[in-house]
Amino acid sequence: MVDISGRKLIGQRSGDWDDTMGETFIRGFKEGETKLRALQVTDDWWRIKEHYYGPAIGFGPCSEEPDCTGCNDASEKVRGTSAKYLANCLNDKGKIVVFKFPVGIKTKLASREQRISPTIVLDRDLVIVRIGTDFKTEYDFEFGKEYPIEDWPGEDELHDLPTVTIERYVIVEQMLSGGASVGDAEPAADEFDAVDRGVEQAHPEPEAEPEKPKEQKKAAKKTAAKKAASSRQLGEGQISRSREKAEPEAADEA
Repeated sequence: MVDISGRKLIGQRSGDWDDTMGETFIRGFKEGETKLRALQVTDDWWRIKEHYYGPAIGFGPCSEEPDCTGCNDASEKVRGTSAKYLANCLNDKGKIVVFKFPVGIKTKLASREQRISPTIVLDRDLVIVRIGTDFKTEYDFEFGKEYPIEDWPGEDELHDLPTVTIERYVIVEQMLSGGASVGDAEPAADEFDAVDRGVEQAHPEPEAEPEKPKEQKKAAKKTAAKKAASSRQLGEGQISRSREKAEPEAADEA
């Protein structure tokens, strides 16, 4: 357990934040396809800025304070930051994990919520596609078919995103104080933060629903999880909830 007592909050929520508790590693996206199921609407995602410290450490959050470790590094490349959004998701094994999304992908998903349905991100799987390597890397996404998740996780089962962010910051501090090297090298192909371009998905969008009053949208958001948990039928190749606890990872990046 990482001691974060007395630490200031790092990052900010897209909308209003409800505190939960938990801890986990932050996962990036490998080259190719990553299938997942978002467990939070985009207003509940946690926005952070992060520094890249080199291959030995990887990425670490920016505290956005004058004494931030990354902002005060001797390397100009380390001092640079990129914005990301953290979200609780089910991975393809049905385990609750935290993924970090490029700004472009988050922006386009939020647009779908506004134009089509406030629960569109919760109602179906997402396939995040990482294309290319290094500076030519781009992100794309596709929607899967709508289907309910069996045994939808409760709020108390989700990882607390502010806590996860602070813990990662402290871990980076500990690695630096322990003598971990900080390099100017660019991120490797499987950890590079690519151009934040949310390309239009290849598959057609779900049919738009009639515009709903604000009160109905709020009600739909709150009841989405209950509706999803009511069905016990899952199709072939769809994500099902795993009751096993995630095994500890060696690093915060995929």
